[in-house]
Amino acid sequence: MAVGQYGFGWLSMSGAVDVLAQMGILYIMFLSGIEIDIGDFKRRFRQSALLGVLTFLCPALLAFVAGYWLLSMPLLTSVLFGSMLGSHTLMTYPIVSRYNLQRQSVINITVGATMVAVTLSLLVLSCVIGYKQGIIGSSYWIRLSVGTICFAVVVLWLFPMLAQRFIKNVNDPLLEFMLVIFLLLLSSWLAEWVGIGGILGAFLAGVALNRLIPNLSPLMNRLNFVGNTLFIPLFLLSVGMMIDIRMFWSGWTVVILALTMCVVKLSGKGLAALIARRWLRLSSAETTLLFALTQATAAGTLAVVTVGYQMQVFTSDVLNASVIMILVLCTTASFLTEHASKQVALQLQQRELEDEQKSENILIAVSNSATDTGLVDLAELMITTSRPRLTALAVTTHPDEVVRAERLLEHAKRHASSYRTPLEGQIQPAANIYNGISEAIERYSIGYVVVGASSTADYSPILEGLINSVSPTLDVYRGVQPLSTIQRLRVAVPVHAHLEATMIKWFEQIRALSLQLAAQVVFYTNSETKVYLEALCARKGLQISARFQEMLDWEDVLMIAKDLRPNDMVVLVQSRPATVSYNPLFEQTASMVQRFFNDYNTLVIYPEQSAVAADVNLYLSDTVADNTANRHRFKSRLLNLLRRRQTLE
Repeated sequence: MAVGQYGFGWLSMSGAVDVLAQMGILYIMFLSGIEIDIGDFKRRFRQSALLGVLTFLCPALLAFVAGYWLLSMPLLTSVLFGSMLGSHTLMTYPIVSRYNLQRQSVINITVGATMVAVTLSLLVLSCVIGYKQGIIGSSYWIRLSVGTICFAVVVLWLFPMLAQRFIKNVNDPLLEFMLVIFLLLLSSWLAEWVGIGGILGAFLAGVALNRLIPNLSPLMNRLNFVGNTLFIPLFLLSVGMMIDIRMFWSGWTVVILALTMCVVKLSGKGLAALIARRWLRLSSAETTLLFALTQATAAGTLAVVTVGYQMQVFTSDVLNASVIMILVLCTTASFLTEHASKQVALQLQQRELEDEQKSENILIAVSNSATDTGLVDLAELMITTSRPRLTALAVTTHPDEVVRAERLLEHAKRHASSYRTPLEGQIQPAANIYNGISEAIERYSIGYVVVGASSTADYSPILEGLINSVSPTLDVYRGVQPLSTIQRLRVAVPVHAHLEATMIKWFEQIRALSLQLAAQVVFYTNSETKVYLEALCARKGLQISARFQEMLDWEDVLMIAKDLRPNDMVVLVQSRPATVSYNPLFEQTASMVQRFFNDYNTLVIYPEQSAVAADVNLYLSDTVADNTANRHRFKSRLLNLLRRRQTLE
């Protein structure tokens, strides 16, 4: 307000400021589409749609009643008045993103509801325009429907296919960023051309590219940096520049109308939030957050009121009152979103403390600059705790190797600098590489070790020594294509894997990777282990999208090769010798991967070994036999047992 044309006049809404401000609202909607948990969004799409209708109808009906009977507006004006107050804008979404809550279910539902509410508002506006121009008819609806379907096919099918091929073949971060921005602008322009609104096009572009841009990827960090430092601040600046503070004392008509609009909109959105609380079983903090996100308004309201004013449906008083309403609601929404986000974040933190979640120490063994970046990507995307510590280790067996080790570590740290979790580099002198890694595991209290695998038919003696000797979880990875292009994880789980005390740890790694890549998980396992995996996949607030294929024994693992499609990744869960789920065929894993899965990304997981798992294994075996008839109680007892086991360790 201070720097705008109604303040000191330092800036005007023209030229670059106007263009960048319009880019800001598109960027907010684009980021909301990229950052949502796409699996949870699909599962809760019906809830999002119903909530969107609810958050639109409650304030829209109240506004129609207030406009028609209280403010004596004509019928057509009252309808457009209700449409204007029914929509909302995710103005305060950057606050939610700053608290890292964008993947919570309440946020996914609210983002989807926002798209529905904006669509309904623009649809009513389109109908009013058509009525005024006399073009409403079957041809109008056919043209709009066909255009919308063609637009959705282009954005949701063609865009991801082109972007995926580009990322696979062009390893240039700058060009990847430019491609994403181009697709965002193209989608917004196409949506405007079809007649459904540029902000909807930006959101659909984000959903289309969601699987290709993990939340913890370098590309995502670049998008966040540019948006949060340039486009989004300029959009918020432009909202303030529209406010003419003199309207507050120019007359009571505008002020009373603005207050009426604020009360109606807050009442309608509040009523929708209260209904959603009982329906979705939300906490008070989540309800407040939903209410705060759905009360702010800017782009949708401005579009409706501007067109209505140009068509002489609205008077200048309604236009000025709308600007005052934007000021009031954006201010209150900012404070409420900040408060509610903090409360939800504290609840999540308290939940982690109750689970006694410890820091996670991950060791990445680097030896080749061509493959080490893939190991860093995997480690960053498989983080399962809120306090991770990543260490890149280069082992030197001769003083002449120090310079090369420093270059390897510098290359790995430079690649990891784009992620949120920093990477520490350590050089470990040792008599041989195996001893160096073993010493580092003890020194840094490592819980996970990530190493690379060659394309040969046998593991190296160093890797075999790590498999048979070290106790932390060992992840052996071989990458063929960028992880961001992976669409499915095909996970082979051996017989009796559910009897291992560390089952949850490797499952959480797969779950984290699935969420970050927005990839579907297909488990290949037997019927007994399937029961446990289904229970883990269906935990409240920790759900993942998974399918199951029956695999009676490890001899049938090659059935995965028949199901493989492009952009699949093979994950083989193994175990060490002298464990419950060990199979002698595990000794042939390297040759099997080289022969049958050589053209696909592969990850072989050797779970952490527990020296005190025998009593747990015996109890779980008895539990399986005793609780077959009562499956739900059995799952509950299982999860409680595994949590206690993990805490004890």
